[in-house]
This record gives sequence, C-alpha cells and structure tokens, in this order.
Amino acid sequence: MRWYYKVGIAALLGFAVLQLAPGSAQQPLGGPGGKGHTDPLSLLRNTNVKKELRLTDEQLEKVNDAVWKALAQVLDEDQLARLKQIDLQVRDFRAFGDPRVQEQLKLIKPDQTDSIKAILVDAEKEIIILRQEFASNPQGLQERLQALAKETRDRCLGVLTNQQRRVWNEMIGDEFKMDDPKIPDTKTDKDTGKKKEKGG
Repeated sequence: MRWYYKVGIAALLGFAVLQLAPGSAQQPLGGPGGKGHTDPLSLLRNTNVKKELRLTDEQLEKVNDAVWKALAQVLDEDQLARLKQIDLQVRDFRAFGDPRVQEQLKLIKPDQTDSIKAILVDAEKEIIILRQEFASNPQGLQERLQALAKETRDRCLGVLTNQQRRVWNEMIGDEFKMDDPKIPDTKTDKDTGKKKEKGG
C-alpha cells in the first residue's frame, strides 16, 4: 500500500475523531497519547497551523476532497460507502449544512436550505453560550452539548419531507458508536501518597 494512501486514511480518521471533540480546532498537535504522532489533515485543521500557512477554507475543502479520492483507491466499494455513512454520523447536525448533502437530499431551494441554515446558526450561537456558561466548571457541559445536538438534528429532520428523511436514513446507515478515549485507572501508592497507574 502506497504511503500517501496510508496518510490519507489516517488523515480522514483523525479528522473524524477531531470532529467529535469540543473545540477541535484548538487541539494540541501531539496526536493521541502525546507520542508525537499526527496526520496532515489534523495539522491543517489546527487554528495555529492554518494561520501560519494562511490556509483558506477553499484550500481545506480541496484537501478533504483529495483525501476521499485517495481512499477510493484503497478501500473497496462497501468499505468506502460505510466510511461515508460514519462520516455523516460523526458530523451529526452540521452535515445538513453541506451543499453536497443538501444536493443528495434534493432540498427545495430556498425554503428548506434557508430553514436549515437558520437552525444551524442558532445551534452554533447556543454552543458558544454553553461553552461560556461552563467555562469555569465544565462538568455537565458534554451532556448539554449532546442534548443540543439531538435537538438541532431533530429540527433539521423536521424540515425534510418523508422521502428526504428516508434518503437521509439510507445515507447514514446503521448506527455507529465510537469508543470514548480510555483514561487509565489510577490508585494511590500507600508509601508515597502519589497516584500511579493500575498495575504499576
């Protein structure tokens, strides 16, 4: 398998994980576990890197398209189709703002697209408010964000016709659950009073 295809797969999966994380654009560059591993797409989506490279949104979109094109050379048809379904699920309600998704759903312009846009703008404003509200104590923020995501997704689905909802359900496929990052169990060392990893 050629190296740039491997990089493409890693980039897309890294992108999917980043989309799940709140404030993903501000994530550190060290990669999972801080071991110094990263991928090009994650780097390009980092706010500081984008600023350093003076990267435009149009360029980022082209990078994303290039990754999907590379994946089509590596994955078989079923794998690629399933990955696209997972990508939509990870993007959640934000996927409704994607012009290509809107085209697949055959949204009636401008009524449906304007309604979707207004719903997404409201959601983004609410997310900013929630982050400010929980800035000093993030406990409970994730639950509130998940509730907001569900409410926003339901509002977007409410704009669709029955036929469009059927198409959407086909586009996202069966539910996919991504494991949460594992946090090592710790226990206190009786001799030092310090925490150490389980089994240490």
